[in-house]
Amino acid sequence: MLRNREMVETKLQRIAEKARKEDECRFTSLFHLMNEEMLRECFQELRKDAASGIDKVTKKEYGEKLGENLNALVGKLHRMAYIPLPVRRVYIPKPGSSKKRPLGIPAVAVHIIPPDIVHNKARRIFCFCLIDLSLQGDA
Repeated sequence: MLRNREMVETKLQRIAEKARKEDECRFTSLFHLMNEEMLRECFQELRKDAASGIDKVTKKEYGEKLGENLNALVGKLHRMAYIPLPVRRVYIPKPGSSKKRPLGIPAVAVHIIPPDIVHNKARRIFCFCLIDLSLQGDA
């Protein structure tokens, strides 16, 4: 599965290079980088015993129709139509206390979408822009 991560890294490097070279270039989304293969890898990395979210679907149940589920998820991501389900709230005991604390449990599909692609890697692509802007301010 490392090969797919390398492919994503290569795509991100090309995007960063394009942004460096073309001043007028604008990026509105990185969702197009998410494909079924990458989401399948993320699904495999999920804990087997993870609690189900508000939809009550377990990892095992989601995996029974994994191809269909991932295909639908990729389609929603690419159409910018993906809306995550609300988080299921449960209360668990606080260690050393009789009180309870809230815990949010997202649905399986929310776990599959890798936040590092959506957030951290996007930051890496655009960080040079911030550096350029800060240097221009010092000139």
